[in-house]
Amino acid sequence: MALSWTGGPTGLLAAGAVCRRWNDAAGSNHLWRELCRRDYPAAASLSAVASFQSVYARLARPTQRRRPPPLEQYQFLVRICAGDAVLLDVCKPLSATPYPALGREHRYVHAHIDLAAGAVPEAALESQEALVDFLGELAVRNTRRESPWRLTVSAFRSSDQRCALLIDSGVSEGCVPTDYAGGHEQLEFGDFETRLFSLDAERLALREGVELKAGADLAFLVVRTPAPSWDEGWYLRPELWLKAHLRPYLKAPRELGWALELLLEASGCEAVGDPVHGWAQAGRLDGQLQHELFLQALNEALTMHG
Repeated sequence: MALSWTGGPTGLLAAGAVCRRWNDAAGSNHLWRELCRRDYPAAASLSAVASFQSVYARLARPTQRRRPPPLEQYQFLVRICAGDAVLLDVCKPLSATPYPALGREHRYVHAHIDLAAGAVPEAALESQEALVDFLGELAVRNTRRESPWRLTVSAFRSSDQRCALLIDSGVSEGCVPTDYAGGHEQLEFGDFETRLFSLDAERLALREGVELKAGADLAFLVVRTPAPSWDEGWYLRPELWLKAHLRPYLKAPRELGWALELLLEASGCEAVGDPVHGWAQAGRLDGQLQHELFLQALNEALTMHG
C-alpha cells in the first residue's frame, strides 16, 4: 500500500518522532518526493536521488551569506618600481579604521610605508607646489611609458595558505594628483581597464539583496537589461574592482612618508530620484564601497585565483 501525507514537512517530522515504525514511514523517500513535487515541482523530476528528504531540507533552507574572513587573516606583499629601480618591496599588514565621512559601514584600509632614498628628487621637496608638479609628471611619464612607477599588491591568507595578485598597475591613466576631495595630493593605481578581476554586482544586488553604497546617501542602481529608448552607454550596472591610492605626507622637514590605501571601487549609475530618468542626469558615480564588500572582494580574489 502506497503511503500518503497531506500535511507539511514539520508535521511529518513530528509524526516520525512517535515511534520507530512511524519514523521508518516518515522517512519514506516516496513521501518526501511527493512533498518536493508539491512545493518544488521541478525537484520531483530529479533522478538517482538517495534521499528526497535531504533535497527538500536543502531547498527549504534560507540562503545565508557567509561573512568573509576578516582583514586580520591577510598579509600583503607590496612592491613599487620605477623602471628597473625597486622603490619598495615589503610584507605589510593593513589596518582598517572607521571612515566617518562615508558612514559606519565604511573603513579606511591603509598602511604607512617608506620608499627608497632618492625616490623623490630633492627639488620636489622644496614646496608643496613642487611636490604636486612631481606627482603630476609621474602620471604623464606613465602614459608615455618613460620610467613609470608601477605598483603590485598581492595578498596571502594564513587560514588556507592562499595567495593571489590583486593589483598590477602603473599610475592610472588620467590621474591628476590635485583632483581629489579634501585637497590631498595622491597617485592612483588600478583602474577599470587594468583590473585583474571584479565582483558580480548583479549577483550581489539582485540575488543576494546587498545594497551597494559609496556613502550613507549614495547608492548604486543595478539593472537587468537596457531600456530600449535610452543610450545603452548610460545604462550600465556597477563594476567593482580593487584599486590603490598612494599619498605623500611630511614626516619631518624634507622627509616624506607615504600612506598606501587599498579600496574597492564601483563605477556605475547613482540611484537618485526616478530610477529611470533621475540617475541619467547624475551620470556615472565613482566611490568607495562598504567594508564588508571589500572583504568579500579579497575573499573571491583568493578563492578564484589563489
